[in-house]
Amino acid sequence: MNRDSESLLLAFCVEQRRGFDAAAWPQFSAVSRADLPAVARYLAGVAWYGNPAALGAVADTLSGESFAVLVSETGFDPGRFGGLLRAHLRHAGQPVAA
Repeated sequence: MNRDSESLLLAFCVEQRRGFDAAAWPQFSAVSRADLPAVARYLAGVAWYGNPAALGAVADTLSGESFAVLVSETGFDPGRFGGLLRAHLRHAGQPVAA
C-alpha cells in the first residue's frame, strides 16, 4: 500500500465511521482492489471502529483471502494505519475509545 492509497483510505474510513454504508465499500475504486479488503478485515477486528460484522462481510465480498495473506500481498501496516486513523478520527471530532 502506497502513501497515496493510505491517505485516500483514511479519508474514506473517517467518512464511513460517520455514516457506515456497506454498499460504498465495493464501489470505492480509488485504491487497489487488494488494499480495500485488507483495511476492511483489519477494521472488522478492532473494537474501537464499529460495525465489525458488516465489515467482515464486506471483506468477504471483496476477497476470500485471510488478513495475513492480504497484509503480505499489499504491505499493509495495521499498526501504522490504526494509529493514523485514530488521529484522523479525533481530528474530525469523532471519539475513539482505547
